[in-house]
Amino acid sequence: MSQTLKGSLEYADRHFDRFIDDLCQFISFPSVTTSTDHIHQTVEWLMNHLQSVPLERVEVFETIGNPVVYAEVQSRYPDSPTVLIYGHYDVQPAEPVDAWDTDPYKATRIGDYIYGRGTSDMKGQLLACVSAIKAMMSDGLTPIKIKFLLEGNEETEPDVLCEFLPEHRDLLNADFSFNCDGGMLGPDQPTIVYGLRGGAISTIRIFGPSLDIHDGLFGGVIESPIHVLSSLIAGFHDDGRVTLPGFYEKVRSMDEEERAELAQLPIDASFYLKSTGAPSIWGDDEFTPVERVGARPALTVTMFQAGSRKGAIPSIAEARVSMRLVPNQDPLEVHEQLKEYVAQNAPPTVTWEVEYEEGWRPSISDRMYAGNEALRQAFETVWRKKPYYHLDGGGIPVVGQLKQFLGMDSVVTGFSLPDDNIHGPNERIHLPTVRRGIESLIHFFHILSKE
Repeated sequence: MSQTLKGSLEYADRHFDRFIDDLCQFISFPSVTTSTDHIHQTVEWLMNHLQSVPLERVEVFETIGNPVVYAEVQSRYPDSPTVLIYGHYDVQPAEPVDAWDTDPYKATRIGDYIYGRGTSDMKGQLLACVSAIKAMMSDGLTPIKIKFLLEGNEETEPDVLCEFLPEHRDLLNADFSFNCDGGMLGPDQPTIVYGLRGGAISTIRIFGPSLDIHDGLFGGVIESPIHVLSSLIAGFHDDGRVTLPGFYEKVRSMDEEERAELAQLPIDASFYLKSTGAPSIWGDDEFTPVERVGARPALTVTMFQAGSRKGAIPSIAEARVSMRLVPNQDPLEVHEQLKEYVAQNAPPTVTWEVEYEEGWRPSISDRMYAGNEALRQAFETVWRKKPYYHLDGGGIPVVGQLKQFLGMDSVVTGFSLPDDNIHGPNERIHLPTVRRGIESLIHFFHILSKE
């Protein structure tokens, strides 16, 4: 181990309490994407924090949404690689606040955890990256060139970057992007995410009578939009398989080697039942649960709205449909497949529309890609075991956007855990895990420099 690496690791260990203090401050800003005042307070704090590292250049760019914070620091070696670190400072709303055991915007330490909105998604992970860089700068410049791309639109408006990225191609140029918005399968199970599902979100609206009408006077003569929409939803699946026309035509196949590796993951039916509290799992029995979540597409109705307690046939019923996509599927194409399904199955007793809300592309990387390989070595050094390679069912839109607009690959990992309650009440982060995470990041960046 070089003296430079040793010094960086010792610095990070001595200053971990400072990381905790910084995270507690960061959490105090309710930076929900739509809260403009709090967003600008968060950006100001983040700028000051990055300048205190100190990074050489810290700049804020206005966008059609919330600002992008950019920062960079040069390397002590002129020929070292450049890594673009991605993060987002916006968070999900804390509602229902009554479901929290603590104040969501007042970080609370309980045992080995800090509770608060954004601790795990992803303020804690963002600051872990900053802490690793600060430790490496304790004796000067870093061993590689670092750039930061920090946005405030990820939770609700990820398409904002579709305009920003191509307009700032030269500024953001790097060998690859490092993304810490993923997670680990467990505190002793370091994980490299090599695939992420994409998504297409659409809303179906079914229109019946021109206004709500008395169900006693018209029931049996005028069909309720609720009945029609319910029937359409009921037909979305057949033995767990999605029935949209052409839905599986472009789905990427898995070879036997990949299926065997996924089978090694510590994830089975009991994992999903324990994580969710559901009474039983469901889906296409041709594939294992872990394959269904990571390697296969899915269609889920996430919202249904219609009618009221009054005795009336409603004039409209609508449902929000979330389709999670795998490599080779295109969000707009899948949206058109949903429209075709409705056109084929909606009766003449109603009219309808299907609105496309948003979409992002799925992504996949070579497990043996140089960045993934460097991360594997770092994890093995710190955790003293091989990491798991995981296909994550969730989506990180920027990974596909960087590939689409800049041709840039991403190395994806993270130090959040399955029970961190991301997006839910009592969100938390496990301090021993993130501490080892900072250590592994320092090793990772030094391995990339070949120092």
